[in-house]
Amino acid sequence: AGKLDPAEAYPLLNRNGVFLDLNATPTKMIKGMFNRRYRMLMINQRPDRLEALARLAAQGQITSTIGTVVPLQQAIAAITALEQLGQPKGRLIIST
Repeated sequence: AGKLDPAEAYPLLNRNGVFLDLNATPTKMIKGMFNRRYRMLMINQRPDRLEALARLAAQGQITSTIGTVVPLQQAIAAITALEQLGQPKGRLIIST
């Protein structure tokens, strides 16, 4: 959702991991120029660009740690737990 704070994200990254921030601001752009683990990702959610991101992920150039996978029927409970307990190590995936 683009709400994870970089300070919360850094412990989730591996040693060479980079935090990609989707919420651009001038201050964050400047921060990205001086911090090798922080980068701004500015993208319009156009199908061709999303397909390019999917290709990069399939090639292993973009990775994400999956923490929990739940079926759609358990989505509300999983999101509620996430909001109460905070971000686990890895992403919450809701499958259909």
